[in-house]
Amino acid sequence: MKISGGIGISVFALLLILMPLLIACSGDEQEKPAPSAEPTIEPAEDIILTIGVITDETGPAASAYIDMDMALADMVKHYNEEDIIPGIELKVITYDGQYDSSKDIPGYEWLKKTAQT
Repeated sequence: MKISGGIGISVFALLLILMPLLIACSGDEQEKPAPSAEPTIEPAEDIILTIGVITDETGPAASAYIDMDMALADMVKHYNEEDIIPGIELKVITYDGQYDSSKDIPGYEWLKKTAQT
């Protein structure tokens, strides 16, 4: 009796899908200790994480980018107010690229210089 190619490929694909599930199951009965919910290392001082963004604020695509800029500003404000990342303060700096690709490299250099100060 000959198995058709489609059925053979289907069985092979099913075995490939099930193999990781079978390999992942182990008979190890040791219980691993649960990680503690409290952080063990406290930062010595607050860290400011700067997010640099090159967007179009005055060019032809400004009306589309304004929503993304506001969403990022709202997210950073929420993270800072709620202290979601303990010891980290987020800061956003923006560069107006005016939807001109020739301003990308100068914008990146300006953001890098501004973020270091």
